[in-house]
Amino acid sequence: MDLPAVKMSGINTGPPIFIVGAPCSGQNALRAGLALAPGVMSAGATDFGEVAGIEPDPASPGGDSASAADLSEERIEKAREWISTRISEAAAKLGTTPLVPLRALGGIPRDSLRISMLDAIYPESRFIYVNRDPAEALARMAAIWKAGTVVTHPGLPGWQGPAWSSIHGSHPRCVTTSCAS
Repeated sequence: MDLPAVKMSGINTGPPIFIVGAPCSGQNALRAGLALAPGVMSAGATDFGEVAGIEPDPASPGGDSASAADLSEERIEKAREWISTRISEAAAKLGTTPLVPLRALGGIPRDSLRISMLDAIYPESRFIYVNRDPAEALARMAAIWKAGTVVTHPGLPGWQGPAWSSIHGSHPRCVTTSCAS
């Protein structure tokens, strides 16, 4: 990946890794484990659409989705600069030149709806798709939605049911759930 700010600072970088999957699929647990690997700079629950200046609109037909068509060169550069800065900051905290390439690690369930956008920003990126038994994942999502503990879209226009929950999968049950085969 050609990230000018990182290249100028002499930091060896690898392509970003994005973990994608449905809420409660185990992607957060996988991301937490991979974040412990040498050379990985976790972006946590960063919404790269928002970093690029794309605001999700749950009231629109596309909802939280975003594609390469939603990006201008300015938005692409803004997202690349953001990740370059985070990698430079991570390298500075190490206090020495890293022995392995530094790479960003991201992925929230919403990113599953934005793969073409992420690929346009970071063409060298790698994607890991996490799959879980649908019955288990849907049961967890339904329980979280019913509990109302993770409300991501309060006041969704035209929706008369409980507040919409769980698109980003930050509920503790999702984070600690491992992938089922």
